[in-house]
Amino acid sequence: ASVDRNGQIITSQFSPAQAASWRQQRLIFVNTPLQELVDEVNQYYPQGVYLGSTDIYEAEVTTSFRIDQIETAMSGIALGLDLDLIRTSADELVLRARSGQK
Repeated sequence: ASVDRNGQIITSQFSPAQAASWRQQRLIFVNTPLQELVDEVNQYYPQGVYLGSTDIYEAEVTTSFRIDQIETAMSGIALGLDLDLIRTSADELVLRARSGQK
């Protein structure tokens, strides 16, 4: 529960396993839009992960991985969503629709 500026109590549900996952240095995503996943991952991956086109922002992902496995996880996500994973010269990772796809 939390209290907003007007003193209203706001309640929400949470998963205890997901809330404690940070202690194990794990990220857990359940039916999470890809853009939201990338935003979270970029807190732990200083080189940056980017989406190469807006049409994949809302693709939903369910996955779990340790923060020291971000590159491997992005590769798996790309494979699962039939996307290309490109590494730039600055070591950034870019997920984008495969060539010839929308």
